Amino acid sequence: MRHTQTRCFPTYEAHPHYERIAAVIRYLQTQRQQQPGLAELARIANMSEHHLQRTFKAFVGLTPKQFLQVLNKEFAKQRLKQQSVLDTALETGLSGSGRLHDLMLRYEAVTPGEFKSGGAGVKIVTGWHESAFGHLFVAQTARGIVQLQFADTAESQQRIEETLRLTWPNAAIETNAKITGKTMAPLLAPSAGEAAEIKLLLAGTPFQIKVWEALLAIPYGAVRSYQQVAKTIAQPSASRAVASAIARNHIAYLIPCHRVIRGSGECHQYRWSPERKQALLAWECAQAKPEKADQTTSDAAYCKDSL
Repeated sequence: MRHTQTRCFPTYEAHPHYERIAAVIRYLQTQRQQQPGLAELARIANMSEHHLQRTFKAFVGLTPKQFLQVLNKEFAKQRLKQQSVLDTALETGLSGSGRLHDLMLRYEAVTPGEFKSGGAGVKIVTGWHESAFGHLFVAQTARGIVQLQFADTAESQQRIEETLRLTWPNAAIETNAKITGKTMAPLLAPSAGEAAEIKLLLAGTPFQIKVWEALLAIPYGAVRSYQQVAKTIAQPSASRAVASAIARNHIAYLIPCHRVIRGSGECHQYRWSPERKQALLAWECAQAKPEKADQTTSDAAYCKDSL
């Protein structure tokens, strides 16, 4: 069955300082109770204070001081409790619009036969690209993206490519960054607010696909707990199975598993590194805006007012 859903997705330019900013994020996570100052963080990043302040905000969307507030567990727990007007609209099948760059996400599941055959007769084109949050690997078929993953090392890049071959052992795989670059263009460069269509091809068990569809319904700038996702799919006692399905998501960010955190407010679990998850959530928190000026109770408004 083919499904259609509208999602809002910010676009990024390649960022040359990912590793330095990631080191600062890791340091802030471990030292947040000490409230490290800008001078201390600048030493960690090997940058001047002015350069770090400017670079950090360009990368994360917040200043280091504001980012510390986002790291606060109580902040995350408050966001978990919120139910915005936009949330309600999305849950009833409506779609939000007007935030940053709109992407039309059209997604469908592979057929049981394709899944069972390991992609026999399917052609997959792959390529590596730079994004604000590090190296991105994309694999696509004529019907849509089947993998979108971050990688920080040569070893992780090799693992990702091996995973693709294991997932699709009988597919014809070709490397062509020019082709995948056309698909990735709306994600990697500003599009002046113009709408772009991105197609996803979900390959998983029926349960996994159900969980991934629930992730696609989480509003931009919001978070959910594993328990909340389990309730969304009408299996409230399946939190562990939900977590397992989330961990097997092969399409980073577009299927927003980074928006799922523990009910305690902890958000350290993420297959593409916890600091990247924190950066993604902080960026969304900084960029999200309510659909209407009077939506002061939305997740985005809470985020903005708390910084």
